[in-house]
Amino acid sequence: MSSHAWETLVSSQCAYNYFVPLFFILPLWLLCILIAIGLVFSSKYRFLTNYLILCLTGALIGCFIFGTLVLFGVTKVEGQHPSSTMALVFLITLIGAGSVGGVVGLTSGFFLARWLNRILGWMRSNEARIAR
Repeated sequence: MSSHAWETLVSSQCAYNYFVPLFFILPLWLLCILIAIGLVFSSKYRFLTNYLILCLTGALIGCFIFGTLVLFGVTKVEGQHPSSTMALVFLITLIGAGSVGGVVGLTSGFFLARWLNRILGWMRSNEARIAR
């Protein structure tokens, strides 16, 4: 395989890998939102609607915000031509920041959903008995 063909193959694979998370994360998020909307019509599982919508949306927004902050921070620190060591550190930092952002968003969505369920009165049967 020639050098040019190899570079074309590698660059196309890198571009493919860059867009793959968007093709998995957003449709899964949308599917969960549709499931949550369907759960509104079930009186037994209605309380799960707020948890699905707020936890997943919070995790998605948290990943996006923390990842974007890392991207802006690294470009200010390293410039346009990072070394291979800095590129590895950047990749690990980006994955870590996305994970931390997801956990922060998921946790805040959980507590927000719990608060909203209490306001709306959408509690499980054993939670309703304890609250009385």
